[in-house]
Amino acid sequence: MKVRGYVFYILFLPFILSTGCSNQNVYTQENCSNAFIPCVNASVGKQKVKLLNGTSSLKVGGQHSETHVDLDTLDRQAKILKASKQDVVTLEFINKTPLSLEVYNDKYRESETLLNKYSFTLPDASGIYIYDILAEYSNGGVVHYLKVEVK
Repeated sequence: MKVRGYVFYILFLPFILSTGCSNQNVYTQENCSNAFIPCVNASVGKQKVKLLNGTSSLKVGGQHSETHVDLDTLDRQAKILKASKQDVVTLEFINKTPLSLEVYNDKYRESETLLNKYSFTLPDASGIYIYDILAEYSNGGVVHYLKVEVK
C-alpha cells in the first residue's frame, strides 16, 4: 500500500502540479483539498483566474519531489487575466500561506514591488505579460505562472 502511494506521487505529481488542484477556472476550498500542493488565484476587480504551478521542489507525503514543467505547456494552459494599465493584481492563497514571495515580470526580468504581502501593480503599457511568482512554503518552493493582458 505504501509503495502504491509513492508510485502515485512519482507518476502523477508533475501533472497535478502543472494543472493545479482542479480543472475549474478558479480555486476554492472545496476543489483544492490537497494539503501538499499550493493553490493560488489572481484577481483584478471582479475577474479572477487560477495560477498554474510550474517548477517546484516540495516535500509531499514524507517524500521529496522535484518537478520541472515545460513553459510552453504552461503558456497553453494558462487562463489570461484581463486588466487595465496600472491595475493592482491581488493573489489569493487557498490552502497554503507562503513564507516568502517574489514576483518577476518576464518581459523586463525584474522583480515587481509588492504593495502589501499579496498584491502588485501592473505596468503602464499595453501588452501580454507573463509573471513568475516564486513562493516559498513550509514544505518547499513553487514557481507559480500568471499570464495577464493589459489593455
